Amino acid sequence: MNKSKNKKYQIIIAIQSIVMLFLIGYMYINGYLKNLKVEIQSFLNAIIGYAKLNVINRLTFFDNLSVAFGSITDVLNNREIAILIFSTAFVVLILSIGKIRSSFLKVLKSLFVKQFVLMYFLTLLFTFVMVLILERIGFWEVYLLKETITWFILVGIISNFKAIDKAKDTNYFKKVIKDNFSIMITIPFIANLYSFSILYELILLGMLIVFSASLVVIEKQPTLQETYHNKTKTVVTMIISIISIFYLGNSIRGIIINFEELDLLKTLKSMVLPSILSSIFVLFNLLYVLYARYQIMFIRIGFKKIIKDKIRPYLYLRIILVCNVQLTKIDRFLKDSDVLCMHISNIRDVNRLIKSYKNKTTKNLLTKMNSTDKNDDRSLENRTFDYIESYDETYSEFEIFINAANEFQVPVLEAYYLYSKYQSEKYNMPLISETESKFISFMGIKSEPSFSVDEYHTWYYNGTKIRMGEIPPIPKSMEKLEPFEGKAICVELSCSINGSKLLVKTNLPNGFILHLTTNITKSFLKGEVKNNQCIFDIPNGTKEIKLTSPIISIMKNLDKDTIGEKGRNLVGDLVKFDPFYGKQIEWECSLIG
Repeated sequence: MNKSKNKKYQIIIAIQSIVMLFLIGYMYINGYLKNLKVEIQSFLNAIIGYAKLNVINRLTFFDNLSVAFGSITDVLNNREIAILIFSTAFVVLILSIGKIRSSFLKVLKSLFVKQFVLMYFLTLLFTFVMVLILERIGFWEVYLLKETITWFILVGIISNFKAIDKAKDTNYFKKVIKDNFSIMITIPFIANLYSFSILYELILLGMLIVFSASLVVIEKQPTLQETYHNKTKTVVTMIISIISIFYLGNSIRGIIINFEELDLLKTLKSMVLPSILSSIFVLFNLLYVLYARYQIMFIRIGFKKIIKDKIRPYLYLRIILVCNVQLTKIDRFLKDSDVLCMHISNIRDVNRLIKSYKNKTTKNLLTKMNSTDKNDDRSLENRTFDYIESYDETYSEFEIFINAANEFQVPVLEAYYLYSKYQSEKYNMPLISETESKFISFMGIKSEPSFSVDEYHTWYYNGTKIRMGEIPPIPKSMEKLEPFEGKAICVELSCSINGSKLLVKTNLPNGFILHLTTNITKSFLKGEVKNNQCIFDIPNGTKEIKLTSPIISIMKNLDKDTIGEKGRNLVGDLVKFDPFYGKQIEWECSLIG
């Protein structure tokens, strides 16, 4: 228990330290450290006054509380106070629920591991340097302290995590700088210039939270019907837009009414400060991402015992010099080089490794250049195949084929077909028809959450528009086969429990295999029908079961003529059809009641 309390205190102290460092920086910039003694004395007097509250009547306490609230409103506007109230209520709610509290504290603890604390400190230090420079050139002033602290918490720290996750190359950082000076940044700033009364802000913010949460649920709920889904999403989005227009309209009204009192220079500085800080901070993001990528690489290399310890510093230096700030090179170095399988004991071995790596990357580059050469006499299938094969495993299959489709200006499905066609010719593999090949590729793409299609049948990959190509109809070889006359089996299933045994009664023939999953078991249990029944051992506490069947071809003891090819003779509500696997059983049942 004491250990747990100590950890909580450490977290609180870490948060307080960050705030205190900001205050010290603020005081240093403005020459307030000379009056530190007076400030400390005032602080101690405030503490003593607070300690004496027990002997002061309650009216004085509430008077002091009112003054304190007035001081807060001098720093924060009503909207920021409303956000603070909801955030506090949310944290209190989380901490009041046992299971959620323990998970929340674990997450909080994970945010203060040594590596993250170092990152927070370096971010704070870099922010302090930026503010100091801006103050020296006459841009930063004391009234910008709130915007600076807000930027540090909501943008500065988070941008490091975001950069590590999304930065694939230096183009990411260029895009960040470009986005920081987009005209769109003025809209939220203007909307927050003036706020409603605290009551209206609480009501509007509460509505915004409820409808935003509803929108997330709607988008994540696959069971909703598409029509209902789209209508509900449209209505919720419209309500959120109306609330946003209320915010913006109120600020525009405030600007018009108070235009003569508006300090345009201060307002302009407040508006562009976050963009300036974010743009300068991109340098820190880049350095931090480079540090993280190189650290991951060197940790993996460090596990290799075939590299002499005394030569490691020189090896790491050569790797840094050859990869420099190119993130793609850093990410691909372990795959493009032989560093993980080569014995390295001296400088000569390191130089040989780097030379081999450079030759290999140059060869890959020439392969890509040749594959797009218009004078290349190779077939389009051959060039597509070579282009795709030049990529390594750092790219996903979909990224490679989409890039190939863009390079050769063909649809994505066509790129898949060209690759498979040349692959079949090169390795003497059986070639399926173009319709079958494209249909199989499309079904694989369709099942991936990275792909989406809008109401106009335009396809996107991770939000980027792509040219999918003509979607072929289901090939004849994959069409649903009707049962032979007089051989149809209308599948029936029922179950009962006897102790730890689940007895499934069915009219399926002997040798038919069923797979059972329950609300407890993670993997399926296999059973085989014998004499119109199938018996499973189920764990205690089983409440829900699901029965499915594998493809017919793997059922060795089944009379295939009875079931028919791909289960064609199976019919009924419990039978589901799949173009690849044919007809299969799918049945869910509750054992409660």
